[in-house]
Amino acid sequence: LEQQSGLGRYLVCCLLRVVAAMADKARHTPEVGHALYDVLAPLSPASSTAGDPRHADGRRLKVTVGALLSLGLLVAGIQFRPSGCTTSHMRRSSTSVGSVLEEVPPAVSKEADGGGSGLGLLHGIKELTEQIRCETKAVSDTPPPGVPQPSEGCYMPVQMRALCQEGLRELSIVVPEPALGINITRHYAIDATQTACQAQSDEPTPLMLWFHGQYGHGASESEGWAASSGYRACARENNFITLYPFGLDAEADGAALGDVNVSKNAGSGWNVGTGGDETTCITKDDLQGSLSSINETDFTCYPSCTKLGQCGRCNWSTCHDDVAFVKTLVAQIAREHCVDLSRIYLGGQSNGGMFTHFLTQEMPGTFAAVNPIYGLPLMGYAAGAHAELLRSKGAVAETAIVEFHGRQDILIPRNGGLSPSATWSWYYTPLDEMMSLWSYIHGCDETPTDVTEQVHNICKHGQKDLTCFEYQHCESKKRVLKCLYDGHHGQVPGGEVFGCVSLWFFNQFRRTLPVSLA
Repeated sequence: LEQQSGLGRYLVCCLLRVVAAMADKARHTPEVGHALYDVLAPLSPASSTAGDPRHADGRRLKVTVGALLSLGLLVAGIQFRPSGCTTSHMRRSSTSVGSVLEEVPPAVSKEADGGGSGLGLLHGIKELTEQIRCETKAVSDTPPPGVPQPSEGCYMPVQMRALCQEGLRELSIVVPEPALGINITRHYAIDATQTACQAQSDEPTPLMLWFHGQYGHGASESEGWAASSGYRACARENNFITLYPFGLDAEADGAALGDVNVSKNAGSGWNVGTGGDETTCITKDDLQGSLSSINETDFTCYPSCTKLGQCGRCNWSTCHDDVAFVKTLVAQIAREHCVDLSRIYLGGQSNGGMFTHFLTQEMPGTFAAVNPIYGLPLMGYAAGAHAELLRSKGAVAETAIVEFHGRQDILIPRNGGLSPSATWSWYYTPLDEMMSLWSYIHGCDETPTDVTEQVHNICKHGQKDLTCFEYQHCESKKRVLKCLYDGHHGQVPGGEVFGCVSLWFFNQFRRTLPVSLA
């Protein structure tokens, strides 16, 4: 490790954290060592074959060997931290498996997310993470009060629903983008149970969408982050159909437009409607006093932003119409599956959490409840670029919200303002300001009430430092909650509590106004 480059050490740290998370799940179970070895052994140099892209780069071999060595140490119970791994690189053992990909910097993301050992490991441990079970009180056999809104797919004979299959699959869909003059092929993963596939119009199945963070990928999100946080297990045990859409990076953005002149690739992410706005990030004039050590925002402009004239020094992601992608995807799923349109739920992490907020602004009449985690709108966009949340107050008031955030997060700080991270320098809306806005929309109390005991009674195996606060007595009859926990950006509450709280929350709500997917 000492002789590797800083990049090599960083990649090893990421893999150590992945292995540590899995070892922590069953530290005293003899089978875990054998299971993890079976996963990692095929990735070792001895088993590699000529032309295998995973081993075309010597650095990947070092990473794999590092993971194998660390496995023995971790299963033996030895605490190991190689020098060069900072505290932010080595999380506590309850770290979410999939979240490591989001923190990989742009220089690393393509390698880590493009079939390298890191993603291979995430795919390999899928069977282990599937052993996670949802707590009983987060599983409901009784739908929330109200009348279901069965989708078009409910009236298709079950035997003709060949597109609905049990398990996780990756699919694609063509999305028209008239502003760019193209039709673009977008990708997503879909996860369903047999019960969800056999749903009938009298009891249609709920639909949930989950969005990865910057540098993320839908496949690794579903098999890693969503699995280890308990989210996927709780969704399955409640017989939800879950969609994991894939964001676009600079190469995919440019390929759709036939533009090979790609600027710096800042990874795959989501368009939250701020392209070209140069007021959302730090300027050279801000680099004074306590801010003198902060890096100025690293500008990039994807080909779609260039074509639309939306380049700006605060850009970091695509300008493709991701809202159109979501609308097209939900409409198609509703045609092909028996979905309850009154029970469409939405969530995401980091940039995916920001996109969750953006979708509630752009599609205010669609979602029954949302659950962003460590993702807040950029400053000036709390209600939308044109105050969409307030203009559609009646429709938005049918959407309940529970927002999660780590107390030690400095990448997207819960207190808002400037991100004091060394490499991210945007201005964010404070969490309390965001929750006050939602409280106003729902007509709730201005001051939140501590409901931590209630949440821990539902999710008993959750992280003890998790505290939740509710803005009560809402005129909308919905709920507005925020939950805080000890953790940095990319970390989730331990004990799979995130999935438990989220599905317990979702199962309480449906929309009463008709949902239109037009």
